Amino acid sequence: MNEKIFITDDIVNAREHDKNNYLFIDTIRFDREITLACPTIHQKIGMDYISFCLIMPNGTRFILSNNPGKIAIPYHAHGLSCIDNIFSPDRYEKYTSGIFSPAEIPNDKMGRLFEKIHSENFGINSLLGFSRKYLGYQLITIFSQNINRENSESLLPKKQELYNYTIEFFDQILPFYAHDKSQLKYSRFFQDPIFRKNLICGEFDEKIPNFKDRELQCLYWSHMGKTAEEISIILGLSKSTVR
Repeated sequence: MNEKIFITDDIVNAREHDKNNYLFIDTIRFDREITLACPTIHQKIGMDYISFCLIMPNGTRFILSNNPGKIAIPYHAHGLSCIDNIFSPDRYEKYTSGIFSPAEIPNDKMGRLFEKIHSENFGINSLLGFSRKYLGYQLITIFSQNINRENSESLLPKKQELYNYTIEFFDQILPFYAHDKSQLKYSRFFQDPIFRKNLICGEFDEKIPNFKDRELQCLYWSHMGKTAEEISIILGLSKSTVR
């Protein structure tokens, strides 16, 4: 990827872009919900920003962040997205257990430019992350600090604290985020909080049943309080099949 095709001023001045022109980008569209989902991130784990990429078994990506840089705006405006590059799954193949430092991850020229802009212009320092891969799902999560904040050199959180906060964040954001995303709403990641916790913590249990898509849809509507008869009408199935 050739960084010369970018106009640096467009990237550095990302704050000047009108967010309303980019509401199809989830990080912009769900800005309010993301903010509400992580109001105490600094008090709880000493971090300021959380960014994640959830990759589904079919390769579809869901990316959200409370990162104020919103670099996705100018990058997308140029027909490219460095966020997609940052979250390329093959970059994290060696880091699917424990915690890693983003500095360990191999970076191309665009990735280095992205990190430089975040550090110099937005005061963002990516410190910790983890990547998980199981049953076709991959979750990449990055935590960052605001280097302009006082006491930004505080002790780094323990890995279990990061896992617990990530679980809490997803519990808060998923009901809003998955509302009109059927693939995510009917996924095992959304439907099964135990699977979600195991994926985040890296504690995979082969005994957990692997539900089919239709079974997950039935479970979702049952969780919403629908009867077997109502579910059969919604999904076009017989009552016996739903049961």
